[in-house]
Amino acid sequence: MAGVIPPDIRDRICQTIRELIIEKIESRHSRRRTYSVFHQALFPNPLLKAWEFERTVSTALGNSFQTVAKLLAQSSGLYQHVSLQSKIAGWVSNAARATIDAVINKLRRKGMTGFRERFTDLAQKVAAAYHGNEYDHTKSSQKENRVVNGTKVEIIIDLYLRRKNGEELFFEMKSPLPNKDQCVATTEKLLLVHAIRKASHPQVQTYYAMPFNPFERAEPSGSSRASYKHSIAQKYLDLERQVLIGNEFWDLLAGPGTYRELIDLYKQVGQRIRSKVLKVIGFRGLKKQ
Repeated sequence: MAGVIPPDIRDRICQTIRELIIEKIESRHSRRRTYSVFHQALFPNPLLKAWEFERTVSTALGNSFQTVAKLLAQSSGLYQHVSLQSKIAGWVSNAARATIDAVINKLRRKGMTGFRERFTDLAQKVAAAYHGNEYDHTKSSQKENRVVNGTKVEIIIDLYLRRKNGEELFFEMKSPLPNKDQCVATTEKLLLVHAIRKASHPQVQTYYAMPFNPFERAEPSGSSRASYKHSIAQKYLDLERQVLIGNEFWDLLAGPGTYRELIDLYKQVGQRIRSKVLKVIGFRGLKKQ
């Protein structure tokens, strides 16, 4: 039975993951980390090596999610344009900036529970915070018109998609275990997108995307959201309207079933490189699972 992910994209995803891990394994030999005598007294050497290896690959593996997301979105046929690290620039009126500042200040003090509105309502309020006299209509074309009572803003968004009907989707792919500052900063950036585009859902959709749920079982079943319980994110993000978790994000990119297939691909790569990884960190005698 044919899967959601095309065979050629499956191969490219596996190659991306495999090359990433192998590169980290090989680069590890060029540097040697030293541990305190207390670490060495407490823990066996293989465990210290395993910790070092996990730290080495974690950040790079997180970055690989963006590459994989782009491959999946491009192959789905659902989007007219797909790009990573996309620059979004435009004029933001003083009224929109003031609206965002008020939201962010309140968010820092009280969290999302301090708002009667949901994130999509806040985005709509920001998008509408313009007045007719804020534009310089002396320019020769609409494209040259700028906001007189405002500033030009430029931001970088992790993943940008544009559907064939013109709808735009903006994703910040972030940690599923954010701290307060990360939640607030990402919310501010997403609201700035609405201020620049002067539009809200569904024409402009912005999301805090969590590639996985760290509380989810190794063999996920059902929604990734069900078991999510990070208290900081629950307080400072609108989980229902602003956040996509695990299967919600991946299935949106390429269709239902994408998330499960993607996990299977990671498992396949893991089985192929298992012996090399175990050799590097010094474990012996582990059976294949």
